[in-house]
Amino acid sequence: VLIDSAPVLPLSDSLFAATNAATTVLAVSSGSVTAEQLRAARTSLATVDAKVLGVVLMDAPRSGADADVAAAAYRDLRPSRA
Repeated sequence: VLIDSAPVLPLSDSLFAATNAATTVLAVSSGSVTAEQLRAARTSLATVDAKVLGVVLMDAPRSGADADVAAAAYRDLRPSRA
């Protein structure tokens, strides 16, 4: 059984659901959640002893400059030209 719940950070409903689930998977929309928000969600789940199996990245770009993770990482490491 898969239970779809509200976002973890603004509502406590998800934490309640997570405590009653055998395991939890975080679903994250690409580009709309910061690393800090993801850490906060994970911390909230940890406080209720939720068993987090992993993360699903949704709406990731399939083409363009940000679609190739290796190229995006290389681009971010290059010094910018002044």
